[in-house]
Amino acid sequence: MSRSTQGPKNLEAILRWSFIASILVITAVGLVLGPSIGPFDESGIGDSFAAIAFLVALVTFVMMRAVILPSMASNPAMPLQNLAIVGYAFAESPAILGLVAALLSGRGWVALAFGLVALLAIASAAQYTMHVEQQRADLDFPRL
Repeated sequence: MSRSTQGPKNLEAILRWSFIASILVITAVGLVLGPSIGPFDESGIGDSFAAIAFLVALVTFVMMRAVILPSMASNPAMPLQNLAIVGYAFAESPAILGLVAALLSGRGWVALAFGLVALLAIASAAQYTMHVEQQRADLDFPRL
């Protein structure tokens, strides 16, 4: 591997692990603070928010993987780092929604469910970025 391709790969790996660490910290904060703060109110609005936010997190994951990343990757001039950053940023959003849902509902396990969705989204974004990188390398490969 040449130095010119090793640098972007290292940057992508650093970004991926930074976003994974961020998701783990956000999830841990939700697990710890959710039960200690208690429900936001007794009317059950926190539970309703958690259910709606989980649906939003799943839709965000599907839209990121099925629409946003493929539309960005269709532009051959799009750098892979940009594709990875956008994918990882979208993948982090379920963890943030989970933190808010855990704080509003007073249930820490809610943050764990959202964190798992976020980790699944990170893995999907990383896999898609590697797939696009392989496709571009195949196109650049000289043929007879």
